[in-house]
Amino acid sequence: MLGRSNTAWVIVFGLLSCSRAAMVITLGDSYAAGDGAHAWQKHYDDPYCYVEDDTNPGGKYASTRGLKHIVAACSGDLINETVAQWDDLQLRYADEATDLWEGSVIIVTTGGNSLKSIRGDDFVAGLIRCLAVPRCYEDAENQVANYDAVQTELELFYSQLAIQANGATVRVIGYPKVFNSNRFRCSIPGITVREADFFDNIVIGMNDRIIAAIDAVKSIFSDFDVRFVDVTKYYTNGACSPLKSRQVRNLNVRFPRSSFHPTQNGYEKSYEALLDTMIG
Repeated sequence: MLGRSNTAWVIVFGLLSCSRAAMVITLGDSYAAGDGAHAWQKHYDDPYCYVEDDTNPGGKYASTRGLKHIVAACSGDLINETVAQWDDLQLRYADEATDLWEGSVIIVTTGGNSLKSIRGDDFVAGLIRCLAVPRCYEDAENQVANYDAVQTELELFYSQLAIQANGATVRVIGYPKVFNSNRFRCSIPGITVREADFFDNIVIGMNDRIIAAIDAVKSIFSDFDVRFVDVTKYYTNGACSPLKSRQVRNLNVRFPRSSFHPTQNGYEKSYEALLDTMIG
């Protein structure tokens, strides 16, 4: 027969063996995946979704804590596709799902690809248009048409996480200003300071809707550990800045898909912002 001390060890071992492993999950679009960290497609861990697994914020957070990092994010994904990423993880990691992802960290950036102008352009198409058409900010057709709809989609998704991942720490990383003009000039041919500000104001509007969606969900699920990660104060040099100080890529003709996405230096700033929300 087992003595009392042996019995205690069996109980502890049984609890440990039944516990689920905490992990870090990265969901969302290109800004979550790490698009822009490399100038060449072949250097990405996943060259289809442009994933940089190790040095995006989730990868760095996981590696410094000895945790597994799962990247479901994919460049170009909309909010509904981010929801599909999460639904797939719920099926693949049934034990963690049963435990409401207790102890795990979920990092999300999504929503930017779902914005549409009155004309019907998404953010990228609108940017391309402004590169070709002067004073694009004056055309009412180029204004964002669906902020309200995007916010509603985000509220539904965050509510789903509040129910299905209530044991996790969720951090929603916002978008940096793409151009961050120095007020006098932008070094990108075809982009004036006014045009740079026009697109950066769209980013600010997107971040405001993310914050509003989080606040709405927190008002219902008050115990849900979700916070917005504001990176705009950390990114000081956008695509308009000189090459060596740039934290967001300029036009990359060698690999256009990475254009106007954070450089690796930019993702380091996102990681700093993330860490500051994990303390206190």
